[in-house]
Amino acid sequence: MTAAEARRVPVGLDRVLGDPALWLFLGAVVLGGTQTVVLHAGARPLIAALPYAVAAVVVALGQSLRVGLDAARGHRWLVGLGVAQVALALWALQAFLRGLPAGIGESSGFYRVKLLVTTPLGDHNTVAGWLLVGVVATIVLAQQDSRWWWGVAATVAGSVACLSRGAAAVLLLVAIGSWLVGTRRRVALALTAAAVVVLGAVSALAVVLDASPPAGAHVPEGRVGTSVLGRVDLAVRGFEVLADAPALGVGLGGFEDEAVDLPPPNHHAHNALAHAGAEGGVPLLIVTLGVYALLARRGLRQPRGWRREVTLLGGAGLVAHAQLDILSGLLGTEALLAALLALAGSSGRGLSASALGSHRPPARQDRP
Repeated sequence: MTAAEARRVPVGLDRVLGDPALWLFLGAVVLGGTQTVVLHAGARPLIAALPYAVAAVVVALGQSLRVGLDAARGHRWLVGLGVAQVALALWALQAFLRGLPAGIGESSGFYRVKLLVTTPLGDHNTVAGWLLVGVVATIVLAQQDSRWWWGVAATVAGSVACLSRGAAAVLLLVAIGSWLVGTRRRVALALTAAAVVVLGAVSALAVVLDASPPAGAHVPEGRVGTSVLGRVDLAVRGFEVLADAPALGVGLGGFEDEAVDLPPPNHHAHNALAHAGAEGGVPLLIVTLGVYALLARRGLRQPRGWRREVTLLGGAGLVAHAQLDILSGLLGTEALLAALLALAGSSGRGLSASALGSHRPPARQDRP
């Protein structure tokens, strides 16, 4: 960063308050408070808004630490993200291994095992969505330190353990996209290999463990098609609720009351936009789209390198899978989005591309 650029960088509280990401997440918290009063929904909307409050704290912390501007701190932020993702992957892996005997040789054993893959933060499909960020982060870290290939192995194994075919397909799409957005060739190659391994392993396990629907499983038949889990019908219901209550929605945490006639799990619309619209109306829909757009903008502004790869590819995987499953509004999802936004840089007032993330960490940490 040049001296002139450094003088234009907001400092202290000004820099924190100048980040639109902070105000987007705080907007969701204010919405929850408004719903509590206007909709007479009790404390439920405020409690459901806690993930957005945590996300706002993450953004503020990232800005105060200059994570998006300081190379060394940005690298430490990425390492912390990688460590957390490896730990999550290992938890999912041990749950899978412990549950595997319950599915071997059993009818619909795939689902018997899958239901046993749980973590303190979320279950199989949700964790699989978060691990999409972990696969990208550990691959990027492995470019600087070969020991991180063990982390790659862990996040890939954890992704397989979640038995999420949707997440596996999203990872493949992210890998294909990595060749188009200025990703380093060795990162794109590793990501493509990881995607092929995950998709191949999950597909093989679906055959070996028998992924046919369990006997007596309800197969909903709606106007938009058939789905074992009713995801399409749930998403459609979310948009219907949005159309009926566009101003404030039905209140954060209130979607399940609008989907009692749909088969469980029906507490979430299984689509980030539909769920946001249903529970928070147009305001929460704007917050959700705003977070996505801001992350894309910041990622695309990054020069070729690790920040661009982690924020664009990791963010794309998380956002894409959030349109297919239960992710939006959860603590892990909103905190991850906030962490990626912090890593991608600040609000950009007076900053060049170099100031936003092309700085190299100190020696031995110059290309994470």
